[in-house]
Amino acid sequence: MTDEAKILIVDDDEEIRGLIALYLQNHGFQVLMAEEGGQIVELLLREKPDLIILDIVLPDTDGVQLCRRIREHSDIPILFLSCKREADDIIAGLDTGGDDYMTKPFDPLVLVARVKANLRRRTASPQQIKEKAALLRFGEVEANLHNYEVRVGGEPVDLFAKERQLLFFC
Repeated sequence: MTDEAKILIVDDDEEIRGLIALYLQNHGFQVLMAEEGGQIVELLLREKPDLIILDIVLPDTDGVQLCRRIREHSDIPILFLSCKREADDIIAGLDTGGDDYMTKPFDPLVLVARVKANLRRRTASPQQIKEKAALLRFGEVEANLHNYEVRVGGEPVDLFAKERQLLFFC
């Protein structure tokens, strides 16, 4: 994951938005900010951020309800950042589609680490996961079940059809 990922911060507290933005920018991220939830779906579709940091208590909407609306359009990682610390609030946030949850007050460096962790999880595409599952390894021998390529020590090996069949199907 490149550090140029775009992060959308949705929080009604200007100081918190500024603090988060400062730390994220210092770690190489692009930052978008919003103080209300009303324009988020449109902003999400237009700007295509890589992750959302979402407060639950917003002046115009509830962050949990907003998360539900976002999930209708996107599977973008959502990290809740809220002053609500009760188990029911955390569970509601995660059950509606949130990927992570932090409570205020928070350590900005821990927030940055969680942003990075959520982005790392997202970087493996379904195609990459499928390709990795199709790669068999036996010591230095690698056999790809998709393209039937065989490598030894990272170098391609030419095999006759019968040799290849024996390797893959035995």
